[in-house]
Amino acid sequence: MTTTYRSLALLVVLTSLIAGGCGPSVVRTASDREAEAILARLRQSYATVPMLTLKGELKITGAPVTIIYEALIRSRDSLRIDLTGPFAIPVGALSATQDAFLFFNVQEGEAIEGRPDRETFGKLMGLNLNYDEMVSMLRGELPRFPEAGSYTAEWSDGEVTYSVTGPEMTERFTVDTADVAVLRYSRSRIEGERPVEEFAITYDLFSRLGGRTFPRKVNVDIEGGERRVTVGVERMQDAIDPQRSCALTIPEGIDRRRM
Repeated sequence: MTTTYRSLALLVVLTSLIAGGCGPSVVRTASDREAEAILARLRQSYATVPMLTLKGELKITGAPVTIIYEALIRSRDSLRIDLTGPFAIPVGALSATQDAFLFFNVQEGEAIEGRPDRETFGKLMGLNLNYDEMVSMLRGELPRFPEAGSYTAEWSDGEVTYSVTGPEMTERFTVDTADVAVLRYSRSRIEGERPVEEFAITYDLFSRLGGRTFPRKVNVDIEGGERRVTVGVERMQDAIDPQRSCALTIPEGIDRRRM
């Protein structure tokens, strides 16, 4: 073999070795201690920003326009969302707690109240989310933390993916361990022997806020993508003006109805 051919053969071998080193990432099971430690760090980061003031754009598939929203969120206890359409025309406002909500529809001149569950939010806003899920969407957080021993966890390329499987529901979410941020979350209900995705959330465009990593863009796909909600955050603050309240003041003479 000539020197030229030997050099060419060596180059091919080296290229193969390099390519092999860049192959699929290694997936391994995360130990209980590792998995719990990451969840603990995530909880602690959330706790550093209990109060939130957010302003940005809200897009819902099927809706003809983009809505400007401003949200006040007091931990998971209460929230208020003011909605404005094009040309700064008021659309409505929502006030909610774990137990009740009040929605003032400015365009229709009526106030609607009820329980903040999936059924009523689905009828009211076309969003099949309950209160905790709506708060989580706005706060860029997990809807809930799984209990120790109720999940499996896999580690790959600096991310840990948690899977929780129950008789009626499965959940799956992925955490970036360096930034301590949730990247994806999905929940599916069990129908027969197969899971049917209820909603999937992706988090993107992260910034630091207080002691946590905060996503400035959240996409929520509902019922396998039948409807998508995109929440974009243009301004955020880890505080609420003490002069502002999450409660709504309904003008006199406005009719109220219950859902």
